[in-house]
Amino acid sequence: MKRILTEDNLKELSKNKNVSRCSSKSICYSKKFKQRAIKEYEESKITAIEIFENAGFDLNIIGVTRPNKLMNQWRNAIKTKNKKNIGYIEEKDNKKLRSSKQVKMLKATIKYLEAENRFLEQLRAKRKK
Repeated sequence: MKRILTEDNLKELSKNKNVSRCSSKSICYSKKFKQRAIKEYEESKITAIEIFENAGFDLNIIGVTRPNKLMNQWRNAIKTKNKKNIGYIEEKDNKKLRSSKQVKMLKATIKYLEAENRFLEQLRAKRKK
């Protein structure tokens, strides 16, 4: 069952520097917090719950099971290199590099589609004969 945050909960969470924004249905954690939390979890071997408590989160507000779920989600996103989910986690978030790769990929796609269209035109021309 999804937890709905009250106005008091939202005020409390908004005071935490590790929260970038929050609403009654969701909490967005800061990029720095995610990076630090993953690093602490993997290097210090402290639990996700301890990390969240040390960061000033009240488990009664966010939920006792939430830290473990989030930590697993963030770590899996990094392991699978899921760019959609980890764009906010990676330190090497170079937008120019990413956009240049996208441009190259799009240009290659255009060339492929143009070649495919030429091929299909040739097939149609042969059928008409």
